[in-house]
Amino acid sequence: MDLMKECFDRNFKRRGFYLPQADLDLFDTTRVYRLNANGWAIWYRFGCEDDKRYLDYYVCHRMTNDHHVRIWEDGECESLPTVGEYIIFADDPEEMAKEEEMNVQENQRVIKMLLTKGFVIDEDWID
Repeated sequence: MDLMKECFDRNFKRRGFYLPQADLDLFDTTRVYRLNANGWAIWYRFGCEDDKRYLDYYVCHRMTNDHHVRIWEDGECESLPTVGEYIIFADDPEEMAKEEEMNVQENQRVIKMLLTKGFVIDEDWID
């Protein structure tokens, strides 16, 4: 599990974030943790899949794109879907409407996944 911490810390040390060793030692898969500073917000939680431990995190900052990542206990990182921001340009209004609807549906799918994890990024997501 040291590789999980090393990967997380390497990704966020420039921003002053580190995965608390106490959280890693506890490895509570029922809890969602949150770190906030300087406009950054990071939600993270631990889990297990096929007897392999992992850390999932979602990070937001208003000046950059969101990131959603799974770090496996062996240090392997896997990109996961994020809520997309999009601007669609199309000459055909029907094509533009179709693309917008596809993006809305994908964002709804991702939001549902994030809410299931307990990552409530925006209170408006909750019905």
